[in-house]
Amino acid sequence: MKFVISLLILAAVAAANPGPLGEGPKASVLADQNGTDDYIISILNTFETPYATQILGLDYNDGYNSLFFISNAEDELYNCSADDGTELNSWALDPVNDHAFGMADGGSFAHVNDFSSSDVYFFNGVTWGTYPNPYNNDGRGMDFDGTYIWEAFGAIHATYGAACAFDKTGVLLGAWNLPGITTQLSGLAVFDTGTDATGIAVTSYSVHYIWFYEFTGSSMILLGSGQLPVSANAYYSLGLCYSSERNTYFWSYYDYSMVFHISELQITETSLERSTWGNIKTSF
Repeated sequence: MKFVISLLILAAVAAANPGPLGEGPKASVLADQNGTDDYIISILNTFETPYATQILGLDYNDGYNSLFFISNAEDELYNCSADDGTELNSWALDPVNDHAFGMADGGSFAHVNDFSSSDVYFFNGVTWGTYPNPYNNDGRGMDFDGTYIWEAFGAIHATYGAACAFDKTGVLLGAWNLPGITTQLSGLAVFDTGTDATGIAVTSYSVHYIWFYEFTGSSMILLGSGQLPVSANAYYSLGLCYSSERNTYFWSYYDYSMVFHISELQITETSLERSTWGNIKTSF
């Protein structure tokens, strides 16, 4: 009986604390995929980063054809080629920021969250500062829309999806539920909808889809979802970003062989049921 109780205690502890990638228990069922549109996602290119043990978070560096990502194993923020992953630069994370996950390029400052800390760490190229994270340690993927930083709600016990937006000092604009998701989120990307609305795309750790939303200023409308390529053999989806320059997405993931990858994705629609969505593009 004591042995059984000990196992139950260990299971409870495991369920209450994030793993080394910020993940909770792996989802055993698919989330609801009902949406207004469907998308086909295909891989254009895949590469690894042998100089970095992990690839957490992901952000495209506009104008430089490069990507930012994080490795907690090296405690570094990296910048690499978007073509093949060649290392271009790196910066040491704040020593306190030892469980970093999401990263947003806020113009002249990098903003990095932490799944064991309630702060966001911001970097001006020389020194680090902090401000309170509205999602505390439950924030995961991040992106910047030119005014606000967006962050995915990735609590390890999450049974719903959500995202919040805040300014570059942590002042909260608001938080909104993301319909159609019943699992822990990981990556988040902002994309241009071609309208006044903001596009938000998200991934989850263990349900390998991308969900697309239109933020109207007061609510999130689910545009649809697409399954990530099974050929990637992904175990965890970790980061997501969009490049308007290349009209593609970049996705970071950890496969069943325990190898981290970045894949460039082309996304095409299979239907045009929403008139507003039809004005965006037939191919990202």
